[in-house]
Amino acid sequence: MKKLISCAGVAEIVRYNKMQYVVAAVVIFALGGFTWYGARSEFPTWIIFFAAVGLFLATWWTFASLLASWWIYDLSDLRRWDWLQRLVPPQGKTWLYVHTGLDECGYQFRKQDERGQGVIIDTYSPAVMTEPSIKIARAGTALIRRPDAACRWDAWPVRQNCFNICYFILAAHELRDRAERLGLFNEAARSLAQGGKLVLVEHARDFLNFLAFGPGFTHFWPTAEWDSLAGEAGLTCTHKGRKAGFIITRVYAKEQR
Repeated sequence: MKKLISCAGVAEIVRYNKMQYVVAAVVIFALGGFTWYGARSEFPTWIIFFAAVGLFLATWWTFASLLASWWIYDLSDLRRWDWLQRLVPPQGKTWLYVHTGLDECGYQFRKQDERGQGVIIDTYSPAVMTEPSIKIARAGTALIRRPDAACRWDAWPVRQNCFNICYFILAAHELRDRAERLGLFNEAARSLAQGGKLVLVEHARDFLNFLAFGPGFTHFWPTAEWDSLAGEAGLTCTHKGRKAGFIITRVYAKEQR
């Protein structure tokens, strides 16, 4: 039987951000109606022009964001995560999976961790991570994706120099203040053993994400920001890559001393 093309990923994106899409639909309808009425009522050309431009951009970014999300989360191999385990093989290693509200794949790693060497930490703080989408996402996964510990993003209940791998998967951008992000990276550096790896997977604040997500791309951070934070935490970049075009991958190492 032929496998059906999945839309589960983009459906999750819409569910997590449903109010944004409702607002976008209202804006498109209102601008469309205004442009049509203005043209028939002989409004000044410049008013019709700006309304038409607004209509085009609102329509483009609404549908482009859906198509991009479908490509990233359904059509590409991003969420199969086997590529991630090839990037930094976890076999026989201790690993730490740190998220900021939504466990994207740590629960899958745990299923494959026969020796029980993995730890999942939830650093969600509703006072700091205020995006409504996180609350909606957590409501649907809290019972099936339970962490081993819940704590602050900058105070993990783990020993120093203990883990071989630390994962930040589509999570670190939720910390909106730079000092908070640096605290997250410093904890990774503290927790990693010498030669350990920090694996980062994130959207990027770049032109491609701007084309797809419009002003929403400001929710992400420039690639240089992650490299800078890693450097300040004493980590060295050993891998730079992309997945599905829109997603950057980085591996930072805690160098042997």
